Amino acid sequence: MIAMSQTGVCIADSISGKILTREDGPLFASAQLQFSDDGHQPAFFNVTEVRLFDLKTGMWIGQPLLSDNGILLASPLPKEASVLIVEQSGAIRKLPVQAATTNPDVKAPSANSGELLQQTAVLTAAAFRHSTGRLLVGTKDG
Repeated sequence: MIAMSQTGVCIADSISGKILTREDGPLFASAQLQFSDDGHQPAFFNVTEVRLFDLKTGMWIGQPLLSDNGILLASPLPKEASVLIVEQSGAIRKLPVQAATTNPDVKAPSANSGELLQQTAVLTAAAFRHSTGRLLVGTKDG
């Protein structure tokens, strides 16, 4: 169960009634709510910021993220080889990261390709630059 107000959000387990999180901040005064395709990651967003919550783990995913020309990008998902991309329209895509490459600045795929860069290291950060069409990633080792 998710309850939103002008100043914050409260997320609770609808079966047990246990509160999973309470979060306050200016984002929630104008936030929209959208769920990922699998329904496990609700995203709270406005035109400049996004916060994602993982209902499976009961934890926020990364830090608040800022918009880059209409695309809001989440940190890599913990313990998964994928990243969540939240578009300004509210669409949420979970993109897998596969295999290996040494190029840290790889051309981003088209929305329909279903492919992303190939990487063997543990992802720790990601940023998408809409103007160049590039997805930049950071790994545990730099």
